[in-house]
Formats: sequence, C-alpha cells, structure tokens
Amino acid sequence: MSAVVAVGSTVFGTYWFILKPVNVEPLIRVQLAEDVQVILSQQVSGGEDDGGFRFSQKGISTETQVWTTAQCLAALLQQDISIIKDSGSAIRRAFDYIERSRLESGNGGAM
Repeated sequence: MSAVVAVGSTVFGTYWFILKPVNVEPLIRVQLAEDVQVILSQQVSGGEDDGGFRFSQKGISTETQVWTTAQCLAALLQQDISIIKDSGSAIRRAFDYIERSRLESGNGGAM
C-alpha cells in the first residue's frame, strides 16, 4: 500500500508541477513583438531605397528587394494591431518603396 501511495504522489506531483497547463499567450506576444523589431531593423532609411527591406540579416549585403519588402509587410500586417501600433510610418514607407519600384509595362503602365 505504501508503494502505491509513493508512486501515486510522485506521478501526481510530477503532473501538478511540471505538466500543469501554462498560459503561453503572454510569452508568444513578447516573442512576436521581438520578431517585429527584428523585421523592422532590416528596413532601409534614407536614399533611393528608403522603406525597402534588406534581404540579408547578417550585413552581408545592404541590397533591398521588392519581394523581400512584400514578405516583410505580409508578416507585419498579420500581427495584432497592439504589436505593430508604432510601426505605421515604417509600413507606409515600405508600400512607398514598392510603388517606386514597380516596373512599367509597355501597355500604358498597367501591370
């Protein structure tokens, strides 16, 4: 009987202290906010590439790309408004960069 109590208390204690449900939402929100800041740190300020996002995070290249900028915008715009509330001007600058980079086709500028 004492073995059952010892094993039972060990199993219950393990579940109670290790396997109990954890509210991960605050942790995820902190991580998402950090990820948004990492994305925004890749945006170019000034010059003809103002608003574009660099495709290299390690400083290997400072070249911006429209495709990378579009991907960064997609990632930013999928976040909760409370996470990106201070990023409005950066998002507008990215859209401006894409607009400046559009290629004109031979049929009246339509793409």
